[in-house]
Amino acid sequence: MFSPEVHLAESSLLFKQGSLDTGAFYTREAYLHATIPNLGGVVGRWCVEKLLGDEEKQGFPVLYQSRPMDPENVHNNNELHYQNELEITSMAIKSILELNQWERDSVDAVVFGNGMVMDAVPYMQDVARIAKLPERVVLVESGSYLFAHACNSSGAATHYTVKNEKLQGKRVIVLDVEHITRYLGMLDGKVADKLSLGVFSNGVAGLGFVPGKSLQYICGASHEKEDKKGVLPGEMAYKEYIDEQGLLIQQDEQVSYIRLPYPSPGHWIEMNGFDTGKLFLGLLEECIPSVLDSFKKYCPGEQIDRVVAHHASASMFKGVGRLLVKQGVLPKVGKNDPWETFPWVMYDGNASGATTLMAFVRQLNTMKSGDNILVVSFGAGASADVFVVKAGCQKNRNRF
Repeated sequence: MFSPEVHLAESSLLFKQGSLDTGAFYTREAYLHATIPNLGGVVGRWCVEKLLGDEEKQGFPVLYQSRPMDPENVHNNNELHYQNELEITSMAIKSILELNQWERDSVDAVVFGNGMVMDAVPYMQDVARIAKLPERVVLVESGSYLFAHACNSSGAATHYTVKNEKLQGKRVIVLDVEHITRYLGMLDGKVADKLSLGVFSNGVAGLGFVPGKSLQYICGASHEKEDKKGVLPGEMAYKEYIDEQGLLIQQDEQVSYIRLPYPSPGHWIEMNGFDTGKLFLGLLEECIPSVLDSFKKYCPGEQIDRVVAHHASASMFKGVGRLLVKQGVLPKVGKNDPWETFPWVMYDGNASGATTLMAFVRQLNTMKSGDNILVVSFGAGASADVFVVKAGCQKNRNRF
């Protein structure tokens, strides 16, 4: 019988669980590539409960589900929620520094994903302060940036980092902390649809690496397609910073936001499962083939060795799997094949914008130097980032 604790003990350098200062439950896993220098990361959860029995788990062996914080009367206390978020962030950054043997002053930039961010620049400054990093690492001059692209947030942040010429050869931390219980912790069905309540939970993912050396950019593309039917509307924590009638992707000097359809009055999020899957798969059908064509051009005779992808539920990751089978990336996958058949799938479900980076970090221990990694990330709005990176650095292959 599958046991997540045994699985983690075998694959991660560290599996730890405990309580934050507020009493909220958390987990933390640490991963480090065995031979590629400066390639370590962390994955974690907090303020959640673990479903291990016969509950509906959307096709996953185990699911961390949002719940009110302990004690119960602080559930709607935004200040304590934010305290949790900063504490888990500080722990993640500390672990990355220890894994990569980096001094705090040696970090050149931090790039963020955060689909639930309220005040982006103050948040970035708070992260630097609480993690005792130099203030310069979150300044625009350093290359620091934040992507609030819903479930595509960490994918967009990672894509930006690996292809950014300014960040090549720099020590960079990509970080996505998704505190979705701010909106979904009630679990009373009044603020969200049943599917959203069942699949989303808090997650943190962080990866410390040197673009161009520990991970090398091959090719990629960013796509967007407006959700005009409103199949996945959500309350935007950052709505005061965007034009409701403006572009789908709206940017200022240091932040990129995606404009979401508005949910029904009194709701935070509403997900139509079938139509949401149709929207995302249609978007990916447009961008995956072009990226794979570019990969063949830049790396003739090579193949995709592993996949990292966002996934929300069993039906969604099987849909992505069928697309990759069609493109010749994966061998044929049966309709009822178990989740283990899909090499990118996290056994414990969806952490919104952090999911893609969580799935990437969890592959560090099995990743081989020279592996070509296809990253497929997507989220509400809708947007997608699809790109290929090579683990390690191959001479005469640098795009910059």
